[in-house]
Amino acid sequence: MMKKTPIYHEQVQPLPDYPRLCGEQRFDVCVVGGGFTGLSAALELAKAGFRTALLEAAQLGSGASGRNGGQVLTGLAPAMVTVARQLGHAHAQMLWDLSVAAVATLRRGLAEAD
Repeated sequence: MMKKTPIYHEQVQPLPDYPRLCGEQRFDVCVVGGGFTGLSAALELAKAGFRTALLEAAQLGSGASGRNGGQVLTGLAPAMVTVARQLGHAHAQMLWDLSVAAVATLRRGLAEAD
């Protein structure tokens, strides 16, 4: 019988339990959701000096972020030639450059966290 659980779920180390927020607490920012976007936002805000709370109902990465194939790609879903035709070459180039910068940002963040 074929497994229904992705192989990377079997290979990951269990995450620690983090404390629940109790009582009155004060933060500059509250980020809701511990997936890729929420974790990244909370980390960047904390690095910028904001007192940041991250709220996650389940376990970090337990939603859609923990159930995807993890591809990190440049570009957009439509072909860049299509984007250039619709928005013009300058805007298409800007979007391409942003996608390249996003990959570089992710790699730097992973290297810092490793």
